[in-house]
Amino acid sequence: MFAIAALVVALAGVAGTGVSSSFAETASTFPFTALQATTCPTASDCFVLGYTGGFGGARAPWILGSTNGGDTWHKMLTGFGVSGFGAYVWLNAFSCPSASECVAVGTTDGAAVAGGFSLIVTWHGGTTFTVWHGASRGAALAAVSCANTSDCWAVGYAPSGAGVVLHTKNGGATWIHTGTPAGLRLLDGVSCPNATDCFAMGTLSKLPDASLGSAPVLVATRDGGATWRIEARPPTKVVASLNGITCPSALLCVAGGTGVVTFKDEKPTGNALGIVLTTANGGRTWHLQTVQHAEKYDYRVVLSTASCVASDKREHCWAVGFWGGINWGTSPTYPLIATSTNDGATWTEQELGKVLADAEDPMAGISCPTATECVANAVRAVVRTTNGGATWPRVWPS
Repeated sequence: MFAIAALVVALAGVAGTGVSSSFAETASTFPFTALQATTCPTASDCFVLGYTGGFGGARAPWILGSTNGGDTWHKMLTGFGVSGFGAYVWLNAFSCPSASECVAVGTTDGAAVAGGFSLIVTWHGGTTFTVWHGASRGAALAAVSCANTSDCWAVGYAPSGAGVVLHTKNGGATWIHTGTPAGLRLLDGVSCPNATDCFAMGTLSKLPDASLGSAPVLVATRDGGATWRIEARPPTKVVASLNGITCPSALLCVAGGTGVVTFKDEKPTGNALGIVLTTANGGRTWHLQTVQHAEKYDYRVVLSTASCVASDKREHCWAVGFWGGINWGTSPTYPLIATSTNDGATWTEQELGKVLADAEDPMAGISCPTATECVANAVRAVVRTTNGGATWPRVWPS
């Protein structure tokens, strides 16, 4: 099991408090509010992160687990509270370098904990977990990536709002708080294909045109975190945000996001296309691609995250997200999967409305352990393909 006390010290400056629990319970369904992310360290072992509760009230995490590639699912982690904070627990992301070891990161939040505290959850063997929280308000971890069982990276922000990167080289026994480029604010995505190469995404606090606000940015290290540099600054008049990144190798990275909507007289003048940023040469050059939808007018495509695996010497990639009307408050959203079979050069949309029980169920996470097998989660369902994306039957709830 990862030793994570040092990580919280590095982020919050004060050692956190830990609690442990164990359980062994199986069920096909259980109460939840939303599913957030999926990871499959092997073709047989998959995990899905979710939570119960919501904004303005208690929120506790859940973990679904499968040991047969998604045929059946059971509880790996049930809703729990952190000592002194009740059920105000938010897990934003997780990474499982093996079928028995996982790390999840987030924060404590809600009415009982104003400002939030950094939070890390580790579990081992699928039956025990340990929770740690920091002691300084206003800090959070947003994403984590484990290249192996020894090297994990966690990113987020400090109480000052500055971006934070933490790296362990020994399974969590010690952590290094690495530096980041000047002006980097929030870091909310990370992918590390090995112990020395790591790519992260976030926002810059200063732009040449102050009216544009913050800007999405990609940063990378190639020396284990000793130095970081800005890799790409997507054009802010085209790219509104980057939402997820995956790097299956030190050469290939794919980041998904959404485009900018322009307005005139409070009416949209175009569509916001899905954004895919791809590098096939380790970040020397980045190519911007768009994912469109069959609708012609007034729609927005949001890509949440992606997963890539090698297939016939080329990378086969899937990006998931949703599409809907320009006005989120009054327009429904629909699930979307986009696929590429040529290292991300071109993308094709796949509809999932007929697969999910609720057609208005946006996709949130995906993990592909092989070139033909993927498990993906919508907000309220889990789907799977075993034929390279030709079909996506729902596997949970059954």
